Amino acid sequence: MNKTSARIDARLGARIGMATAIVLGAAASAMAQEPPYPTFSSSVDTSTFYIYTQNESSDDTQHAFASISPTMTLEWWDNAFLSSTFNITDYQPPGQDSFFQHEDLAVDDINFFVTDWTWSGQVGKTTVPFGLAPSNAPGLFGSNFVGDYDFGGRIMVLGGYDFAQVLADGTAGSHNLVAGSFFVDTTFMSATAFGEVDRTRKGDGGPGNTESFDSFFVTYDASSVPVLPGGINYRLSYIYNAAGLGDTGHEEGYSVGAVVPVPLAGRSALESASGDYIAINIVGEYAHFNNFGGVSGVDQDYLTGGFEVVDGQWFATATTTTRWIDDPTNDETDHLYALSAGYNVNAAMSFQLGYAYQEITGASSHMVGLQFSYNFNVTDYQSWWPNFGKPAYVLTNDQLLKNYRQD
Repeated sequence: MNKTSARIDARLGARIGMATAIVLGAAASAMAQEPPYPTFSSSVDTSTFYIYTQNESSDDTQHAFASISPTMTLEWWDNAFLSSTFNITDYQPPGQDSFFQHEDLAVDDINFFVTDWTWSGQVGKTTVPFGLAPSNAPGLFGSNFVGDYDFGGRIMVLGGYDFAQVLADGTAGSHNLVAGSFFVDTTFMSATAFGEVDRTRKGDGGPGNTESFDSFFVTYDASSVPVLPGGINYRLSYIYNAAGLGDTGHEEGYSVGAVVPVPLAGRSALESASGDYIAINIVGEYAHFNNFGGVSGVDQDYLTGGFEVVDGQWFATATTTTRWIDDPTNDETDHLYALSAGYNVNAAMSFQLGYAYQEITGASSHMVGLQFSYNFNVTDYQSWWPNFGKPAYVLTNDQLLKNYRQD
């Protein structure tokens, strides 16, 4: 997969998703309706990109592509979910010009999830919850380096326990301890639908590619910890990737990261939806890996810092990452500096312009990118099983917001 496009899409999907979730959550509470089960919901995140890269040691490249991610969730009964996310995106070989030429379809995630909001369990194909920066480093190019440790495409079983009610009767935020075991997906789902990416095989080797549950992770997540007015979110992670065929060592990683929102004006869901909101979001993370990539003696470290300023519907970001590569034969230090600015037309639509300067193994490059994103809430709320054969009961995002404002 083209990592830049996948990361950008995930990041913008998260941004739009959080904004929509604030409105929908408040609206649903105001309406106080509980659906008959099963229920079905779906949405589609879409983004279109143009990226121009000026390279010091190679030809300049231009890259235009789309990224489309349909997500579907089926809640079989109260708090038992089956969810799936597909992704249509670009898989162009690096260093080549491409204009919508290598688009293909892949299965990103498919999971069965059960929870009582204290205990939780999950099984399926998903992403290891390691580190915060891959999905939270702000800006169009903010995750270019930290995407190295975005461990997606894993067949996984995991469980978690939230200590929220144990700590200060739930007033200290959410404190979730999650652990699980996994291996790299080598099923038919590892290939793209039209041949841009071949199916992964055990013989390909690589960390975690063992077709057995001998890789594992442990993550401690804390969110909305009331240390500051906006709360603090942080994550401590450990991952063990068993050696695959041809690897000379098992890969181990550690990370500590935090996201700190600092609201300056406007905190309610309605103020956020109407644009009367000013805030600063601060992101920081350090990650260390032993035997990175399954190569014995190769260690890598990442230090990321970033912030985002949100003023109504406008936002601006700055991010920097330093990557240290400790190789027995050659040490390298890579640098990334990225800036972005954009406008949220509404909770679903946004524009963003970004710039990045990066140095990799001593060669520098400049990147300029433009992005347009739109989120389609196909069905926010639909009860279909008890009414099979009858007109579906659907509330759109606009209807939910209208009802909320009336209340």
